[in-house]
Amino acid sequence: MSSDRPISYPFVPRSTANLLPGQFFSFRLSDGRFACGRILATCWPHSTGRRTLFYCGLMDWCGTSPASADDLSGCGLLYEDWFHVVIFEDYGSCVDGLRPLELDGLAPSPGDDSVSGRAILKNVAERHFVPRTV
Repeated sequence: MSSDRPISYPFVPRSTANLLPGQFFSFRLSDGRFACGRILATCWPHSTGRRTLFYCGLMDWCGTSPASADDLSGCGLLYEDWFHVVIFEDYGSCVDGLRPLELDGLAPSPGDDSVSGRAILKNVAERHFVPRTV
């Protein structure tokens, strides 16, 4: 999909070519609810990985169905880092839509160029949203 053609949602990205800051995706948690990631940037600073790495944040949102743009209104970020597009396949997710970052006062703040492991976003969401049983 090129920038002059409208993006059709949902879609599963295979590279960063179709990713835009503000796009969001939901993934299922172990308790059946959903958490949500948001694309913050796609400008990986190195030549290797430029087409497969993107900067993403875990939204402070959890719900019984996948997130909508309205659900994310005013939600902050719980975690952010660089990720590989393979997480969409790993998480069984697709990009569901777009909500411009500026509507929620969000801006990417990539501090370094380390890349998080494939399970990190989901693990952070599990720890934050799923109650622990003793």
